[in-house]
Amino acid sequence: MGSSVFECSNLSFAYGHTPILEDVSFALQEGEHVSLVGPNGAGKTTLLRCLLGILSPQRGRILYRGELLSDPRKQAQEVGYVPQGIHVPFDFRVQDLLEVSRYACLSPLSSLSQEDRREIQRAVEYTDLTSLLQVPLAELSAGQRQRALIASALVNNPSILLLDEPTSFLDPKHLCDVVSLLRKLQEMKSFTMLVVTHDLTFATREFERVLALKNSSLFFDGTVSEFSKPECLESLFEVDFTKLPLPDDSGALLYPSMGER
Repeated sequence: MGSSVFECSNLSFAYGHTPILEDVSFALQEGEHVSLVGPNGAGKTTLLRCLLGILSPQRGRILYRGELLSDPRKQAQEVGYVPQGIHVPFDFRVQDLLEVSRYACLSPLSSLSQEDRREIQRAVEYTDLTSLLQVPLAELSAGQRQRALIASALVNNPSILLLDEPTSFLDPKHLCDVVSLLRKLQEMKSFTMLVVTHDLTFATREFERVLALKNSSLFFDGTVSEFSKPECLESLFEVDFTKLPLPDDSGALLYPSMGER
C-alpha cells in the first residue's frame, strides 16, 4: 500500500446547529478500495463533499496528498466523483455530460482538443456507452444513467474515485453490470476508491476495508471480517442481523432479521 491520498483529522461539519460530522479521523491510502457505510443521516455524503472541497469543515483538517486542500481545480482533475444522481432541467445528452465533465482539465474559454476527445472516447468505450451518446439523460434507465455518471468521472483520467450509492435503485441485471464495471476499475490497480453504499453484502464482498459512520462519528474502521461480526452490525444499525456464507466463499450475505411472522 502506498502513501495517503486523503488524511482527515478531527473533521467536524454542521448545518447550522445540527452536527453532521464530529471529530472524524481516518486516512485513505493510495490504491485502497474502501466502502463507507452507516445508517441514514450518519454523514456519509457530507464526508464525500468535504473530501471534494465542495464543503468546508468547521473544525479539523483534510490533507490531500500531504497538503491542505487549496486548488479545487487540480483536485477535480485527479478525483472523479459519482454522485447519487443528477437532475438537469433540459435535454442534456450523454455526450453533453461527458464534454462538460472534461472541462475541469481545460483553461477558461478553451475548446475541446483532440486529446480531450480521446479521453472522452476512452471513457465511453470503457463504460459501453457508444450507442447512448445522443440520448438525453432523462430517457436513460437507472443502470444506463449510472454508467453515464461513472463515465463522466473517468473522462479526466483520475487516480481516485469517490462514488455515492452507485448500486442504489438498480434491478438485478443493471446491478450486476455496475458491479462488474467497478471490479474492472479495481483490477486496473491504478484507482483508489471510496464507495458509499447501503448494500452490506456489496460493501463486504467487493472491498477490502470498511469505514462506518454512526451519529455523525466514525464508528468503525477496519477489515471486512471484523465488520461482518453480528455484534458489530447490530451495534451499528441497532437491529439483529443474519449472516449466510456465500457458496463461492467470496463473502457472506448480510441482512437484518425481520423477526417472526
